[in-house]
Amino acid sequence: MLFFVLAAMVLSAIGANFYTFYYEKDYDFLVEAPCDASAHTCFVRECDDGDCPPNDLSSYREFHVKAADFGSCADDTCAAECESGKMACEERICDTAAGDACSSAE
Repeated sequence: MLFFVLAAMVLSAIGANFYTFYYEKDYDFLVEAPCDASAHTCFVRECDDGDCPPNDLSSYREFHVKAADFGSCADDTCAAECESGKMACEERICDTAAGDACSSAE
């Protein structure tokens, strides 16, 4: 009897996670988009030592995009859709007070 109760609990946990992450896609992606430092305050990082991600962005903007909406982006940055308001995105603003390395718009 205890085995069936534990098996039911495990299966319900797996089912709930499957529903949340596969069907509903109720989570956010953090995407990085190229940034023009003359127009925006950008995050910056040093890429000389090989610590950059595969996109090789040393100056970038960060957007939080719903996973369910990510498939409708024209590219992996979703910058065009976020800036035009076609989808609900939240931009994370670079904040030097929080310890971020930023370049300010001139």
